[in-house]
Amino acid sequence: MYSLPFPVRNVATIALAFGFIVTFMEKAQVLHAAPVLDLTGYSVIFFEDFDTLSLRTGGPTRAGYASGSGIWTPRYYWSKNPKGDTHDKEYAWLVDPAYTWGDGYPASGQFSVSNSILTIRAESTPPSLIGKIPDRTVGNPYPWVSGILSTANSFSFKAPIYAEARIKVPKGTALWPAFWMWAVNRNFNNEIDVVEIVNTTTNKSSAAIHWQNPIQDADTGPIDRGVDLSLAYHTYGVQWTATDFNFYIDGYLIWTHSVPVDWEETYMFMYLGFAVGGPLPGVPPDKTTPDPSDLLVDWVRVWGTAATPYLNTP
Repeated sequence: MYSLPFPVRNVATIALAFGFIVTFMEKAQVLHAAPVLDLTGYSVIFFEDFDTLSLRTGGPTRAGYASGSGIWTPRYYWSKNPKGDTHDKEYAWLVDPAYTWGDGYPASGQFSVSNSILTIRAESTPPSLIGKIPDRTVGNPYPWVSGILSTANSFSFKAPIYAEARIKVPKGTALWPAFWMWAVNRNFNNEIDVVEIVNTTTNKSSAAIHWQNPIQDADTGPIDRGVDLSLAYHTYGVQWTATDFNFYIDGYLIWTHSVPVDWEETYMFMYLGFAVGGPLPGVPPDKTTPDPSDLLVDWVRVWGTAATPYLNTP
């Protein structure tokens, strides 16, 4: 993670500055008639290229992670289970690799980095975890395992920001990759879903915001983007200002929603998650679901202005 010494005026600026090749073909695949992202006045305040896998130390307890070091906490922020967690009637247990699993289970769990690409792998529960993870229902263990990463203990922010990740999503029944944000203050229900893509309908994506208690919602619903998003890497981003949330794919605006008047003022942090099943896919994995399935992340970045409040403690 780095701060850069020069202002970033658009996505192409940062790409060219680091030697990335940005082609017009890639950027034109999605909504090429939509307004283009303009980051005039913004500069990068968080930069993760996955040259290494920076899992946070101190786990698997919440208190240990809070006092540890490293960027990515491999669990839900609210979870107290040392083995990891899941939610929403999903079919994959999100494994915390800091727990002592034994029997040859990898020290990095469902996460790996190769050639500066993060992989979060969902797969049927391996023999080394059978009998060790909780049951999904009584007598029925979770049939799949996967993972989730957050910056809850290393990096959080308030508006104005623009956050973006370059991702290649998997395709398959019940698969649910997402890039999203959550409130540091757990008394609030602020959530910004930058992108969610489910099942085999990978030509469609959705974005959403959630807030207040009881929870209120606003979302795009699954919208056809005119291209199979699982075939290539795409950038997914959100610009959060004092007045609006502006959502982008490949630098092109896809949705705008005003900041609700009752949106709680709180720091937010990022999640990279890969669920299997649950309410959004609406179906369990089946024999057609690729096993394993991989969510690939090239990079994650956050831009801010001189007025952006952020906490940086990797």
